[in-house]
Amino acid sequence: MARMRWQASALPDACKASRWCRCWRCPPRSARSPDRIGGAGQAARARRALHLSSLFCLAYGLGVALLLVLFRAPIAALFTDEPAIAEQIGLYLSIAAWGFAGYGCLVTATGALNAVDRAGLGFRLSVARVLLVMVPFAWLGSRLVGPGAVYGADLAANVIGGGAAFWFARRVLGYRKTEGPT
Repeated sequence: MARMRWQASALPDACKASRWCRCWRCPPRSARSPDRIGGAGQAARARRALHLSSLFCLAYGLGVALLLVLFRAPIAALFTDEPAIAEQIGLYLSIAAWGFAGYGCLVTATGALNAVDRAGLGFRLSVARVLLVMVPFAWLGSRLVGPGAVYGADLAANVIGGGAAFWFARRVLGYRKTEGPT
C-alpha cells in the first residue's frame, strides 16, 4: 500500500519532467517518469508495450507523414509568404516527416528500457542517434548535396535510431520469436 501511495504522489512530478524532456526531444529518463512508475521490473509487460506501441508509432507516424507531404504547400503558406522559405518548409516536410515514425519507436523503446532499469542504455542510444548518425550525415550531406541534406540527416537519424533502439530493447527484454508478444 505504501508503494501505491508513493506512485500516486510521484505522478504529477513525473508528468512535469516528461513534458520538459519531450519539449527538448529527449527521452524523459532523468526523472521519475510514468514508464518507471507503472511497470518497473515487469519485462513481460514492457515487451507487450514495446510491441504494441511501436506498431502504433509506425502506423501513426507514416500516416501523419503522408498528410504532411500531401499538404506541404498549404502548411508552408500558413507560416510565410516568401517563396524561398515556403520551398524550404516544403522540402523539410517532404523528407524529414517520414522519420517521425522512427522517432516514436525510439521514444517507445527508451521507455521500455526504463521500465526494466536500463535507462542508461536508452540515453546512450539517444546520444548516439545524434552524434553518430545525424551530425555526420548532415556534415557530409551538406558538402556533397547542399543544405537540404540536413533534412535527410534528420530522417536517417530517426529511422536508424528508432530501429536500433527497438532492436536493443527487444534483446534486453528477452523477446524470442517463439514467444511472440505477451
